[in-house]
Amino acid sequence: MKRVMIGMAVGVIFCTSFVASTDIELGQTLMQQKKYAEAREEFLKDMPNLKGTNAARIQLMIASTYNNEKKYAEARKEYEKVLEIEGATDAQKAQALLGIGRIVRTQEKNTDEARKYFSKVLELNDAEAVNKGNAQLEIAATYLDDKNYEQTIKEATKVIQIEGATPLAKNRALLFIARGHKALKNYPEALKFYMDFAANETSTTYLAEAHLAIGEIYFLDKKYQNAREYLSKLLADEKVPNAYKSSAHLLIARSYKEENNNVEALKEYKNLVEAPYVSASHKKEAEKTIKQIEGK
Repeated sequence: MKRVMIGMAVGVIFCTSFVASTDIELGQTLMQQKKYAEAREEFLKDMPNLKGTNAARIQLMIASTYNNEKKYAEARKEYEKVLEIEGATDAQKAQALLGIGRIVRTQEKNTDEARKYFSKVLELNDAEAVNKGNAQLEIAATYLDDKNYEQTIKEATKVIQIEGATPLAKNRALLFIARGHKALKNYPEALKFYMDFAANETSTTYLAEAHLAIGEIYFLDKKYQNAREYLSKLLADEKVPNAYKSSAHLLIARSYKEENNNVEALKEYKNLVEAPYVSASHKKEAEKTIKQIEGK
């Protein structure tokens, strides 16, 4: 009889574990399909039976479903629950703190409070270098939001010094350093860091930002051919957002005008007016300049 009872107990444990695993796997599949509410339902089925790291892992997933739905108030509450789970690892707590901090920074626009959450990640002994690198990068972002460019550069530089931070975080740190120097009009330094950043960046939008900034710096330095070399890259890529293309094309046209090459300038201004990506303000400037060149 005792053996039968033990066998039944083992069977129940196995069955419960199997059901929980099935629910979690289904939830993860639904998340990949962007069916976040349905995924949440699957995760919540298992939460009462989970403890420690397992509970924290699913709680992080639940929080991320709200975050992906842009329901940031709900996401923050769910991330905060991770911090209350006994047995949650430092790495899991770090992920929750990062989630809260990003919501506070980008949605609640409270950079001081956001920095507190990111700083807590750095204080956790076993937060893992990946999370610490991301937290340090977010701290740099808060100072950029505050237009404190000197501090932005200092905090972004710390990311590069974190052994184990991801190559992506370290490369994005170069972008923050470049942004800081450009805002401070330290153009030679800005140019250097934008160049270093662009050499290893794969994101179309971030790369467009770097190429536009490089073009602007060369333009200000009256190196118009160099400027056009980088600005033209934006026009050649279909994936580049329209705002970057419009700005790049306008600078190309201005560069020819600065060289007193009115033939090429007129050509570029007219092309810009007809371009599908031109902004209203850039179109207005182009039309005005065309009239000036043509003497109308």
